[in-house]
Amino acid sequence: MWPETSLRGHGNSTRTPKDLSREAFVADVVQVIQTEVRAPVVLLGQSMGGHTAMLDEWVAVLRLFLAT
Repeated sequence: MWPETSLRGHGNSTRTPKDLSREAFVADVVQVIQTEVRAPVVLLGQSMGGHTAMLDEWVAVLRLFLAT
């Protein structure tokens, strides 16, 4: 089960974060995977979320789906 998350500056997150870089988004997603899920995950990314889902760090990603 994937916890409900919103990228910083989007959805239910902080509206005016200091860092809106792709690196910050990736770090947030990796942190959720490592602390909340702790298992191989299936990621679905749409638009900017798709770009973020192509993580630069190794984490347990079972499948990656990208949508436009």
